[in-house]
Amino acid sequence: MKKRLIALLMVGVLCTGLIGCGKKAKNEEFVVDEGKLKQTETVEEVAEEAPAEEPTEPESTDEAADEAAAETEEAVDDAASEETSVDVDGEEAYSGTYRVVLTEVGPNKIKVIKAVREAMGYGLKESKDLVEAAEVEPAVLAENVTEEEGTKIRKAIEAECATVILEEENGNSSESEESAEEEREDLLKVLEDYNVYDQDLKIMTTECTEEEYEAIPDQWKGLLDASLEDKVNIITEMWEAAVKDEMSLTIGNLGEHLEDVQIVRFDDKYALIYVIKNSDGEWLYYIGGAPVESFTIEDDIPESIKGFYTNLHNGFYDYCYDGLGLTELEKVGILYDYTGDELYDEFKRAYCFFDNNMGDYVAYDAAQQQTILWYEGEEPDYGNEFWDLVDEWTNIGLGESN
Repeated sequence: MKKRLIALLMVGVLCTGLIGCGKKAKNEEFVVDEGKLKQTETVEEVAEEAPAEEPTEPESTDEAADEAAAETEEAVDDAASEETSVDVDGEEAYSGTYRVVLTEVGPNKIKVIKAVREAMGYGLKESKDLVEAAEVEPAVLAENVTEEEGTKIRKAIEAECATVILEEENGNSSESEESAEEEREDLLKVLEDYNVYDQDLKIMTTECTEEEYEAIPDQWKGLLDASLEDKVNIITEMWEAAVKDEMSLTIGNLGEHLEDVQIVRFDDKYALIYVIKNSDGEWLYYIGGAPVESFTIEDDIPESIKGFYTNLHNGFYDYCYDGLGLTELEKVGILYDYTGDELYDEFKRAYCFFDNNMGDYVAYDAAQQQTILWYEGEEPDYGNEFWDLVDEWTNIGLGESN
């Protein structure tokens, strides 16, 4: 850059000299032009009347270029010095370490726990404790990290709609100003992007074939040409008929935040896709399978659980996350198989109906007729009501923590 400035200055000096020479030659030509002799004499008379200027010795081209180059180099060095030594307020730039602080958990508590676990490398219990502590007051996730490290952690956790700040060790903070508001994506694109089982997809419309129409559950057919208001009413009636008392939080959530419902064919199976925009502006896509004709688990399972699968949906969970909800009946596993611990021999009849896709489950123990809340790496929690846990966890997944 300095060399370019010097070269430009030298060209400028040379051009000035050439322009001066051009003017002199033009004047000489003007004098010898016989047609304009009279005008030349007038100019000479005016020149005689004008006060004479003292002649000055012109600087050489080399000297002028050297002087200009020196001034330019000094200016560039001064600017660079100012840029690296002070910030916009005229103070020395902070170059120390930071602490990462979780100030707000937001609506996606379970997802935030997973994000903390992955970003920090903590165990599930430690991650869960930190997130739950942040629900009461800001919780420090990391200390003595660089700005680059802290920013990476912050972005990973804020992707789940939590609020994270970086605090300088001297107490200043830098909070992300990025909005959690997201643009709604094309539904078919979402379905294809997260089509983990590589199924043939088709969104049903009133132009579906007669064979397809016949395969759609009767209680869903009214959704094909319904307005959004009518769709919300149809969905609400379906849920209240099946689990009005058991999942009141979820029903209320859907009534408030449901933006669309579409019938989708996955190979030869049909499902409803719920398009939900939660109160934090995040778009969610939940899938509810067609009700099963018969409940295939031949064990002592409560009628309310059977009724969900036979009257409402064969599972209801986050399509993109492949979890955070009631799993499909054919994918319901045995808790004993997941723990592999002989200490929990009674888990051989404990069915994992709710899966958060993080190794945690709400299971029903048919042998003891009780609900088991299982957090990976922790002692099992007994004594909870099955639907209280399922409703609360589903509501958290939908972005509305209580």
